[in-house]
Order: sequence, then structure tokens, then C-alpha cells
Amino acid sequence: MAVKILSDEQIRAVDQATIEFEPISSEDLMWRASSRFVAEFCEIQENKDQSIHILCGIGNNGGDGLCIGIQLKRLGYDIHLYAIRFATKSSPDFQFYESHLSEDGLRLRDIEDENQIPLFGEWDIIIDAIFGTGLSKPIVGLAAKTIEMVNESKAQVFSVDLPSGLNTNKINDNPVVQADYTITFEFPKLCFFLPETGPACGEWIFTSIDLHPIKISEIIANELYMDDLLEMSGFIKDRPRFSHKGRFGHVLILGGSQGKMGAPYFSSLAAHSMNAGLVTAGHGEKAISIQQTLAPETMAIKCGEDWTVDTIPNLEPYDSIVIGPGLGTSDPSFSALKEVIAKAECPLVLDADALNLISKEIGLLSSLPANSVLTPHPGEFRRMFGESENGFDRLELLRQKAKDHQVVIILKDAFTAIALPSGEVYFNGTGNQILAHGGTGDVLAGAIGGLLASGYSAKQASLLAVFTHGLAADIIADEVESLLPQELADGLRTAWTYLRRIKNLDLNEE
Repeated sequence: MAVKILSDEQIRAVDQATIEFEPISSEDLMWRASSRFVAEFCEIQENKDQSIHILCGIGNNGGDGLCIGIQLKRLGYDIHLYAIRFATKSSPDFQFYESHLSEDGLRLRDIEDENQIPLFGEWDIIIDAIFGTGLSKPIVGLAAKTIEMVNESKAQVFSVDLPSGLNTNKINDNPVVQADYTITFEFPKLCFFLPETGPACGEWIFTSIDLHPIKISEIIANELYMDDLLEMSGFIKDRPRFSHKGRFGHVLILGGSQGKMGAPYFSSLAAHSMNAGLVTAGHGEKAISIQQTLAPETMAIKCGEDWTVDTIPNLEPYDSIVIGPGLGTSDPSFSALKEVIAKAECPLVLDADALNLISKEIGLLSSLPANSVLTPHPGEFRRMFGESENGFDRLELLRQKAKDHQVVIILKDAFTAIALPSGEVYFNGTGNQILAHGGTGDVLAGAIGGLLASGYSAKQASLLAVFTHGLAADIIADEVESLLPQELADGLRTAWTYLRRIKNLDLNEE
């Protein structure tokens, strides 16, 4: 199942429910969570010769830090524990573990003014356990100075649950620890996925601490998710032995113009790679010879006298239509787009120039056929729907627009967000920086169109295409540091085969 993304309030509710209904004491739950942190930490950091400096606040995140220190000490690591005394009162769980430190030969060094903050060496490791998800006040004074010195150091930084200073659900003006790794408990946090806050988390890992599963489902009616390998593989449909191309749909790709014929070519390759039965490309007459040379496996149809798509064919034979890659923004192309929206009865995938044209007449979105999908990057999204103050606000706008227009909107970013008409949003966990290359969005649009044509729902097609697209890039990145769009389109087949194997393994285990 997809992984839920929870707010601070939801996390606290689930923690408390686990304590009450497992039952387990808060101290033991803290110990369990810390042991999961330690297990992940030891996978990354096996060298026990480096000094580990654990900076603890005096709340429960600091209590986690004390537990982590005890457990790492028992494993033979060189541990130095510090308490940042920015207030006089510490939490009960912090006090509990503070009272047990001497049993393992550990000494807690109090930091009560800036002169007591240690200088961290280049080969040191810092574990940041200063603030967690309960942070509600501005960070000033001693705590702010400590964070500043952590960030100025060249030491490797691991944050416990959340980099100190971040808020999970909003932007604040606090100084923030810039972590190399964040090991978080049970659920990823929303701030991990957004461009203003995500970089501070470094590489993040979420690890289960066995919170009460029944109480999670009872307490949380959630709308934010991160996609999951098993769920994505479970969407994949079987292709019966006695099948033929007509069973897997016919995609029409409308796009291309002078100097921009690569875009629809990449889309057509992707539609083929995602097992569409038939793919046809509609171009202006002068573009057809280029398209037929580039992709002889794709049929061609004339949609204009020159280079521009300015007329549309009979749309009845098609099960999905991708429009926009390389289309251009001329008035004739805009007229063709409006005619497609008015006449199409199959799902549309609107990408690239189709989105730029839509931004001129946003009311067209209300006329889109059911199960249509929009694939904007941040600039295209902004042109359609206006400015957002930050990533959190943009996410809410994304969710609202998908609901208002009853379409799927795929906002392409480092963690692509797929907003569904229901109000649910899924963040994609696959992909990497080699996707920052012209043409990769055209590949995605074609992949979605291929899946829609072969009978997947808009939700399934969108989630599967985005996940597979990112997975293909991850597989390629294991070998090279850059890619060509056609390599990505070809890589979709490898990623799809991997997902199908995962599905079959899961079914066999059942």
C-alpha cells in the first residue's frame, strides 16, 4: 500500500494511540524508535573510529538522542553527548534516559552558552537531535547558534526524524540544520518533498517503529501519500497469451512543428514502450517524412498543410490522445487544440505547449473529457493557475485545481506530485537529477497516453507512468550520469519488466 504522509498532529495522535492500545510505555516506544534509527545509521556508518557528537535538545527529540547514544556506545562507537540547555525544563522521557547514562559510562555535557559549543572536525559525525516535529516557537539564542555552527562545520550530519528547525507543514524563518542524512520514523514528512525544505533533509530514509496499525487506520483519513513499489506493481495488468494489438488501445499523438519534431517522437517511443497496441502521430504535412524516418513503427496522419498541426482528424478510432509535445503556440494550433477538447470522447494527456495555450483560456479545462491528465512543470503550472507563495501553498493549489476541474494534474518536480480529482495527492519516490533534460517530459506524456489507451484508469496510468519513468532513470543512472530522451523511452521497457517481476513474486508469495 502507498505510504501515508502525516501532519504533526496526526503523528502525535498515532504515537499516543500506540502507547495506549499496544500498550507500551512512552520510554519504551522511544527506545524502540531509537533502535530503528541506530540500525539504519549503522548500515551507512560502519566505521567506529570516528567521533560521534550527539546534540540533544531537552524535549523528546533530545530523548531520542540520549537513547541513540546509549545504543551506539554499546555497539562500540565513540560517543560524545551534549544537552543544549536553551530552557530550564526538560521532558519526562529525556529525564528518564538522562538518569540512566552513567550505567553505560556516558557523560552528558551541558551547553549553556555559546562558548561551550564544541568545534567539530572534518572527520567527526554529528547526530542532530535538537528539535523534532513538536517545534512551535522561533529558534533563537543558544539553539540558533548551535545550528549555525553545525552548518558551518564540515562534519557529516545525521538528523533524527527531522532536521532541527524544519516544520513539517509550513515554511518558517528558523535556522535549519542542513543534514546529509535524515532518518525519520514510520512516515515521511511533507517537508521532505518540497523544494524550499527538502534540500535540508539530504538523503532521507523512513523506518517503521511499529506504530499501532489499526489505530493508524482509525485515526487518519489521509489525502497525502508517497507511492510504493508493491502498489505500483500491483496495478499492472496481465497480457493474455491469446491477445492482439486491438486489445491494447490506439494512441494519437498530436504535436510537432518546425524544429520541434523530437518531442512527439519521444512521446511515440514511450507509448510503444508502455505496450500501447497502436500509435499514430498527427503532424503537419511537411513534418510527416521526418516522423516516419525517426519512428517507422508509428503510423502518421496529416493534420495540416505546412509544419503546424492546425486541423484534426476523425478522433473516433483513438482510445487516448496526447497533445502538446512540440506543438507550438500559434493561433491555428490553438484552434486545433480547442477542437480536440470539444470533440474528443477519450481521455486527453495535455503536455507542454497545450498547457501554455490552455493558460490563455483556462475555462477550457472544464470541458475536458473524463480521465484527462495534465502534466505541467512548475512554470507551466504557474502560468495556468497563478503564483504561490511557497511549495506548501502550491501543493494546496494543485490539490484544489485537480478537484475543481476533475482531472489528474501531474506537477513535475524532484518529487513529482500527482493530484487526483478526489483530492488525494501522491508523491513519486523514483527518479533522479538525470531527468533534468529536455525531452524527458515528452517521454512521460507518451507513457501516460499508452497506459490510458490500453485500459488503465487515469489514476493508475498516471501513478504507474510517473513511477516507471523515474525507475527507468534510476536504472540508467546506475551506469551513466546523463541520458538521451530516447534512451529513457527505451528504459521504460526494462523498468516495466522489473515491476512485472515484482508483481509475480508478490503473487507467488501469497
